[in-house]
Amino acid sequence: MEIVDYSERGAMNALFYGIALNRDEKAANAAMNEFLSMAGETETFHNFKLYSEFSLSGFGAPDFVITAENQSGETIVFFIEAKASACKCYNLKEEKRRHEEYIKDHTKYADGHSSNLFFQLKEKFLLLKYGPNNDSKIDKGIMLFQNILEKDSWIIEGIYYKWLEQSFKDADIIYILDLPKYIYKFRIIKRFIKRKLKLEAGKKETLKSLLDLLKWTDKFQNEDMKEIIKILEKYREKVYFIKDKNEIKKI
Repeated sequence: MEIVDYSERGAMNALFYGIALNRDEKAANAAMNEFLSMAGETETFHNFKLYSEFSLSGFGAPDFVITAENQSGETIVFFIEAKASACKCYNLKEEKRRHEEYIKDHTKYADGHSSNLFFQLKEKFLLLKYGPNNDSKIDKGIMLFQNILEKDSWIIEGIYYKWLEQSFKDADIIYILDLPKYIYKFRIIKRFIKRKLKLEAGKKETLKSLLDLLKWTDKFQNEDMKEIIKILEKYREKVYFIKDKNEIKKI
């Protein structure tokens, strides 16, 4: 019997289903261990579980996932990514070069780049770093941030500059709103009064929260802004400071 299949997942399904459906469980385990040893694995495993068409949500969808227990009773997860070479030698160096070019400029090789092996490895790295079972707990903000940066075009706005370094590197233009401090404070107080008079919807504010926000504004302008400027020094050719409303209208 000859099986002809084009897709990588189809090849994985044929391979692993063929092993799993072997009625001799000992032989099936031996075949699985032999497969893993071909990838350089030196441990022996048992209690295999196979996952086909398994989605990791924002972390990609590997062609196949295997879990197995080692001799110490630990559960190990293997992510399998297959590549169809179309009768050509699959060139890892070329794939790496393309991925590095893509990181520098997301318009290069963007079409179908999610199938690039190094892009897929990056997704698994992010899963291990930010996944729900990680000791550091999942940071949904960072995950959303990473997903945004993978898109062809995006706009990111905010004051959380300490974890936005990658966006500074990838951005075409960086605008910094650098208005006089009194304007910020006037607008904060104006918003507080309008909300108290129910002329504007928004979160509940107290006099204490207003004073705290005014203090934070001083700190941000006197300390954080200096740090932001220092961080952005290496990107100065694409940084623009907005100092009044007229400059905003020109954008």
